[in-house]
Amino acid sequence: MPYKEGQADLLDYLGSTPVRREVQKPLFGKPYLRFDAYCHILSFAYEEGALLGRAKRHKLSILEKMLIIPGIKLKPVEDAQEMAKARLDGFRKESGGEPSTFSEFIELRAVEGALKRYGLNLPPRNEGEAWKVRKVGGVKMPLREAIPGIKLHVLEGIGFGSSFPELTEEMFRRAYKVDTYYDTFVRDERSERPMIISTLEKREKAVLLMVAAYTSECYLELVNPLDLRKDVEEAKKKYEEIGELKRGEASLI
Repeated sequence: MPYKEGQADLLDYLGSTPVRREVQKPLFGKPYLRFDAYCHILSFAYEEGALLGRAKRHKLSILEKMLIIPGIKLKPVEDAQEMAKARLDGFRKESGGEPSTFSEFIELRAVEGALKRYGLNLPPRNEGEAWKVRKVGGVKMPLREAIPGIKLHVLEGIGFGSSFPELTEEMFRRAYKVDTYYDTFVRDERSERPMIISTLEKREKAVLLMVAAYTSECYLELVNPLDLRKDVEEAKKKYEEIGELKRGEASLI
């Protein structure tokens, strides 16, 4: 089924989970993200896009049908892969090696880029500089201004994962961590406590469950071509258990 105006697109949907956790909604004023939270979300969004791109790299022409950014004309997969290659080439040239983790590749460089505009570097040399770094991290970014960057990082991540699947795996496995953003998808059924998502396989599964839920709601005809039928059934059970938002309606705003 074709994209309908106002419908949450896949990039919007994938970015919605970390944004919902970090967005600040003041009593007066518009929703915003702290700059440090925004940089972390960029890294997380890029990583989940990379896992999706890696998992479905042989079905990109099908996946591409859902990669829509309203108002922006792109050749989604081709442009995403070109952006990813350019970013990786730039990193290699500056550092002389490969990125070790997505946090280093995306989050750290975004923070460092912002700090340089204020004549600051990491790590800070004294408490005065540390105070300035914290001040930059606390800058408020209107949510509407942050959204385009988040969505483009999901898209470029898909290009990265599909172009560099082995490097994607290496970078992820170097950064085992407690993944609180996807607690809603993988839980300890005996205690209902969140489980640690610390493996590539579990994190990839969590991403595919989200994609399956979205696809079954908005692009039902693509479920089988994307080999998501089993994931759709599992996602349905998960959503029923946790009372999550209706499929396809999650938005960054």
